[in-house]
Amino acid sequence: MISPKLLFVDDEPGMQKMVEQHLQLSKENFEIVFAHSGQEAIKILQESEAFDLLITDLKMPEVDGWELINFSQSNYNLKTIIISAFGTVDNFERAFEEQITDFLTKPFKLKKLFESVKKAIDSKQSSCRKIEKVKAVTELDKKIPYNTVARLARELQPSQQVKLISDLLKNFELEQLEAFQIEIPSLKEEVTRNQKQRELAQLKDAQRIAQGFLPLTLVADSWIEERWETKTTVSGQERRYLYYFIKWKEGKRLRSKSLRREDLADPEIRAIVERKLGKPIDPSFEKF
Repeated sequence: MISPKLLFVDDEPGMQKMVEQHLQLSKENFEIVFAHSGQEAIKILQESEAFDLLITDLKMPEVDGWELINFSQSNYNLKTIIISAFGTVDNFERAFEEQITDFLTKPFKLKKLFESVKKAIDSKQSSCRKIEKVKAVTELDKKIPYNTVARLARELQPSQQVKLISDLLKNFELEQLEAFQIEIPSLKEEVTRNQKQRELAQLKDAQRIAQGFLPLTLVADSWIEERWETKTTVSGQERRYLYYFIKWKEGKRLRSKSLRREDLADPEIRAIVERKLGKPIDPSFEKF
């Protein structure tokens, strides 16, 4: 089996050594090429075979992380994980808009980084399989993947969606239209069922908000971030604290809210967060 190939870009001197040590101990099956500046990374991309994933810092001299990401996405369509000490709202918002795979705030555990790497690689391989399947269906699908069309259609206003369906039906052959009519009863049942589920979820969330709890749909639709921060205590000692954040898009703005211990004591909220993280809540969080 061919090992996934990663381009790791960070100007921090000790980062390469830590990653190499982690790979030796964990025996992760990755081929990693290291670059210590954005300029060096661009040269490697231009001269090397295709990479599966880009991992990059943001703040670097000459060519910073955002310039590198723009270059890699424009020329190689690379999935990207950001590692940076600058976990600002502006950076998170830009990462969201740029469709960055993950954003890890330094300091972070290498185990967490490689969990994110595995998810990104699995997602890429899954997407490739789906694309190949779609390509095999029709010649049109080779030009426009079905998933892309479906995602864009979901972003239309309801009235535009109805018009789109109407325009499509007008181009059907009679046999296609008759086949579609056969599907309508089962489609209606599914639509009714989904609408009832949405209405129940909205009612439940309204009750939760009135009781001072987080709405489940907000958490379910959000991006979950796990972040470690170092703070100095009154006695002058430095302590590391673990925080969980939910981030969601509201219009064109990226919103953020930290999760409290009381929030994660709610079994339903906790279940959603753990499902989205792909692992249990870190026990360290419970101690703060």
